[in-house]
Amino acid sequence: MKDLSIHLFLVLLIFSTSCARKKEKTFYDTGQVKEERIYETRYDTSKYYVIHYYPNGQVKSKGHIIDGCKNGNWQEWYGDGSIKWNGEYDYGKRKFEVLSAKPKIIMEDTLLRKGKQTNLKVHIDGIHPEDMAIACNNGIIKVSERKGLYDYVVTPKKEGIIKFVFFIKNEGRMIQIGTDSLNVLDY
Repeated sequence: MKDLSIHLFLVLLIFSTSCARKKEKTFYDTGQVKEERIYETRYDTSKYYVIHYYPNGQVKSKGHIIDGCKNGNWQEWYGDGSIKWNGEYDYGKRKFEVLSAKPKIIMEDTLLRKGKQTNLKVHIDGIHPEDMAIACNNGIIKVSERKGLYDYVVTPKKEGIIKFVFFIKNEGRMIQIGTDSLNVLDY
């Protein structure tokens, strides 16, 4: 009986260690963690949870990978820790269902001034910034080349009101999902 218990214990020990979760990390040259993967099982590398980090240690994104594709809930952050996107993937394709939305516009400067470039960050719940487009009636707006904290750069042409129109890109079509207006000053 004692031998049977020992054998049973050894079999359970071997089985539990072979099925245990496995973790892997990659690092930046500075030694800071770049990516952390947590596999569901030790030998199945097709399914895992991944966390990506900025060089400063701030979490960049996290979610599940299945067969090399993002799947399920994913979250992304800017380098300053503010939320960039929280939404769903269906085997690599972002999912969204928005008929109208209220954008949250965050400006680098506190005021919009005529002729002066201002960096903007735009957050709409459930919409990834890469799936969004913006137009404005009083100036020029373009995607920021700064890569990071601000998604867009706007340069108002005149004082008064600048109206922003927000669209999502869906299967080759642009669908308007919201508007917002801000004041532009002449100083």
